[in-house]
Amino acid sequence: MEAIQEKTLFKLDVAILLATLGLLFFNYLAFHITVEFLCAFFAMNAGVVVFRSEQSLRSTFCNILAVTLCAVALVDIMHLLAYKGMDLLPVHEANAATQFWVIGRYVLALGILVATLCQKQLPIAVIIAATGIVTGIAVAGVFSGHFPDAFIDGYGLTQFKVLSEYVIISMLIISILLISFRQQIFSVRGHFLFISALGVTILSELMFTLYQDVYGIFNAAGHVLKLIAYLLLLHLFHFYYNRGS
Repeated sequence: MEAIQEKTLFKLDVAILLATLGLLFFNYLAFHITVEFLCAFFAMNAGVVVFRSEQSLRSTFCNILAVTLCAVALVDIMHLLAYKGMDLLPVHEANAATQFWVIGRYVLALGILVATLCQKQLPIAVIIAATGIVTGIAVAGVFSGHFPDAFIDGYGLTQFKVLSEYVIISMLIISILLISFRQQIFSVRGHFLFISALGVTILSELMFTLYQDVYGIFNAAGHVLKLIAYLLLLHLFHFYYNRGS
């Protein structure tokens, strides 16, 4: 039965990716909306899986990761609403959307790094408060104009944006190295899913150091890789908590 469920999930993953790629050739904005919405949905779903699980299964590592994913989902929704062609937020589209993207990736990478470093139990309220404060200050910086520019029309990515991506990649690499020495967190398969998700995320971030056009091929490749990474994370949480491993 488990093997059948896994095959079904794999087919569903392939269908989602093919449908999303189909949108890419039809309309880029529709493709972007779909990818960001799905990633936000998967992230929130992973968080719900953790919060609805038995207390005995809710380690600090998974609590931090779940809260982080929920916070990133909210920032990604703002990234989606601010994206070029949406006109749904009172901000400069391309720059603000890229700023929200940078914030989301910093929160994700920092949350994962803290989760891998933290060895003691932390109250969930503390995790939520800390994540909310850090995320809220960064988002407020975008709306107030104090957050560094990330994209300039006619020029492309700023040095801040590119350097940020490499800092984020470095944090993810450190997390992979640290998680490799903490085999007690997940089973062998759980570690494979988590490290694979981080590896794909690193590839995604590399794509986002290369684009000059927010509707360009490198931007599209980065979003497809992001979707794959979130699918892996979603499977990780469902695998972990549905089996109580």
